[in-house]
Amino acid sequence: LDVGASEGASIGSVFTILQDRGPVYHPESGSFIGDLVGVAGICRITEIGTESSVALIEHCYIPIHTGDMLVAYEPASPVYVNAEPVLPGLAAWIIGIQDADMDDAYVAEVIYLDKGANDDLRAGDVFHAYRYGDVQVSEGDGSVRTLDIPIAEVVVLTTESSTAAALVTENVTGNLLEVGDRIHLVRRQQS
Repeated sequence: LDVGASEGASIGSVFTILQDRGPVYHPESGSFIGDLVGVAGICRITEIGTESSVALIEHCYIPIHTGDMLVAYEPASPVYVNAEPVLPGLAAWIIGIQDADMDDAYVAEVIYLDKGANDDLRAGDVFHAYRYGDVQVSEGDGSVRTLDIPIAEVVVLTTESSTAAALVTENVTGNLLEVGDRIHLVRRQQS
């Protein structure tokens, strides 16, 4: 690492490794949202010098590269999930997936949303993704809309002012989530 004792680091110091994943554009409007910064992993200093150090990567979520950024590690607070349904719901768009090499988000994958604290979103809020029903037309009887079927559950982990990071916690049908999918708030965390 390019962090050493002169910057106040010591053996045992823990850092979060951040990675700039590039620009993100809104799936519906195409407007620029910002740059996606993902957590690549966690490391702990094992050997220290004045201007540099050696660290052990303790957790790796996506490939770590030379040039990734370091910030002092701050442990996450527990995320409590509310079981009470919410009406009316808030809709959000998936604007990124933590692993940029993947086109789909599997269970236990972190995704990024276009809604955040300004939208009253909180850690623990739960969203569902749906396979939307179709309108079936039958002779003489008119049309019938089939049900929207929940395919995945997503729990908000952290929020920024206008974006959030969330975890895919369940996938019911095998239909995977993608950037550009719309999801709907179904349970809101209690204040």
